[in-house]
Amino acid sequence: MKRTRYSHERVAGCYEALARIYSRGRIGAAKASQIEEMRAGDRVLYAGVGGGEDALLAARRGVRLSAVDLSPAMLRALRRRLDGEGLAGELIVGDVLEHRAEEPYDLVAANFFLNVFAEEVMLRVLAHLASQVRPGGKLLVADFAPPGQGSTSVCTSARTPARTSAWVHALYYRPVNLAAWALRLCALHPIYDYVPAAARLGLSLRRRRRFRLGRSGPELYESLVFERPALP
Repeated sequence: MKRTRYSHERVAGCYEALARIYSRGRIGAAKASQIEEMRAGDRVLYAGVGGGEDALLAARRGVRLSAVDLSPAMLRALRRRLDGEGLAGELIVGDVLEHRAEEPYDLVAANFFLNVFAEEVMLRVLAHLASQVRPGGKLLVADFAPPGQGSTSVCTSARTPARTSAWVHALYYRPVNLAAWALRLCALHPIYDYVPAAARLGLSLRRRRRFRLGRSGPELYESLVFERPALP
């Protein structure tokens, strides 16, 4: 994980801008769609927060914000954003797997973060994050969308989902995955489908919203809302 931290230190100043250009703004849209799940006063954790464009939106919503990242440069960028608007937030430099709050969170968000890891580690991180959600709380994940699936029936999206073929996803995703791997930003792996892994952890899928690349392009990004069962 140290290698990942050092690599992200080097791209801290341009990471979000590059993501915005590459995705035509859809990465930001996928993150922003989660804000409707939050209410003022909710305890919210952002894991692997990066530059924090999504965490800033949550802070504007009035949540009690916490954010964890291995990169001090990323967290400094988020702190400047928060301070610039007079907003508060607990920013923690550290390994997400070592972060345990005294009480669980209402919501935990992992946006374009789980895809950094090889599958075995990703599953460990996902399980740990799920354990930090209170009963009845939610785990939010925004990431690349696996091919061949549309939005679920519990999704609030009104658009008819398009089933995007695997080769379209491969042409779009594989080059950036290879480039990020070469820069030591992530592991090599296919696009993850987090739904089966979350189900094994006892989380139920409440919403799966897809985002197109352009107005009529393929649905290459998604935002997932999982819910931890409430106590009886």
